[in-house]
Amino acid sequence: MAQTKAKKLQKRLLREGRYDVTNRRGGQAVEISTLTRRTKSKTETLEAKRRKYKKLGDI
Repeated sequence: MAQTKAKKLQKRLLREGRYDVTNRRGGQAVEISTLTRRTKSKTETLEAKRRKYKKLGDI
């Protein structure tokens, strides 16, 4: 499979000893904690829809 231009540029910069762009993104050890996520309750969802489709006369 072919490499993208960006990937080729990253590898060339690494080979030449320049800045490693993956360090800027946190490298490969980036972890996302799913424990802090929660789904919206039914009332929160309905409230968001109500706000989204609110008419000017309802203000």
